[in-house]
Amino acid sequence: MVVAEAESVEAVATIKAGELSELPTSSDRCSVPNDKLSNSAEDNFSAPSSGKSLNNENSRFPELVEAVAQAIGHAPDSPLPKSLKAAIAQFPDRVPAAIAYLQHQRQHHSIRNPMGYLHQAILQGWNPCITTSATSALPAGFNVWFDWAKTQGRVLAATTINGVHHALHVQQGWVPTKQLMQQLPTDS
Repeated sequence: MVVAEAESVEAVATIKAGELSELPTSSDRCSVPNDKLSNSAEDNFSAPSSGKSLNNENSRFPELVEAVAQAIGHAPDSPLPKSLKAAIAQFPDRVPAAIAYLQHQRQHHSIRNPMGYLHQAILQGWNPCITTSATSALPAGFNVWFDWAKTQGRVLAATTINGVHHALHVQQGWVPTKQLMQQLPTDS
């Protein structure tokens, strides 16, 4: 027997009366179309109809399930919640980016519910916004120059503004770093 969510009281009454033809053909909560569901014992990927947990997501994506469990600090011997396993099965390509996003956010914020956070990251396709342009925008020899200019009392800070690396000059304010490095060479 395939369990479906009834959309109305009338549908429940017809189900109880044994008239399964009145069942809704689809539900907005079911990610698998009803015609794809199967009750056969040979079909390992069908929805469990007996109420038994077949742990399909673990068998289809064991490395992803293991990576998720490790990322959220979940005990390896206890199963993940069904909703999280379903998200992994539905969007396996989003899982690595979601894990990276969780790890990136943990570096900057306190995440109270990493399991729920990761679940939402998978469902909504969150990706870490880590760009290499910030390091590529860094002028050659910047670290040595910045340390020297800071000890001289000429600069206070540095950042990237609109993709261009800037240094905070004590008198001129934010100036593109390449320009400031030409104005204040370390060999002077």
